[in-house]
Amino acid sequence: MNFKIILLALVALAGLSACANDKAQETDQQKLWDEMMVVHDEVMPKMSDINALSKQMEAALSDTTLTEELRDAARKSLYDLQAADKAMWDWMYGIQQLPDLRTSKKHEEILQYLQEETAKITEVKSSMLGSIEAAQSVKGRLPQTTTETSTQ
Repeated sequence: MNFKIILLALVALAGLSACANDKAQETDQQKLWDEMMVVHDEVMPKMSDINALSKQMEAALSDTTLTEELRDAARKSLYDLQAADKAMWDWMYGIQQLPDLRTSKKHEEILQYLQEETAKITEVKSSMLGSIEAAQSVKGRLPQTTTETSTQ
């Protein structure tokens, strides 16, 4: 009889230990998820800047008075802005949600996935901020009439 009680107690302790371990793993996963989303949330509002600057670069490209140098700079800026915009959308559509990950992957796989996605969104952030900065520089060199007509 005592053997059954001891065995039952050991099984119960193992179950409690597993629950505590699962909770710690979920906490670790959530922490990485939150860190990744901080990067996303920091640059997501910049999407409106990318859209506005893209329109201004498109307007500049239709200006027949631009020098070839400025036209090339506007074309490159537009390309970079569009690439950054696409990278953000691709990342957002491709990210797997944490609850879905928990049903299909082991803890270590989830951590690795979140680290990889954090690296990806950090790269997207860099692309977005760099393309915005470059486009603003080009915008500053454009004739005032080109930038005025694209903001109306």
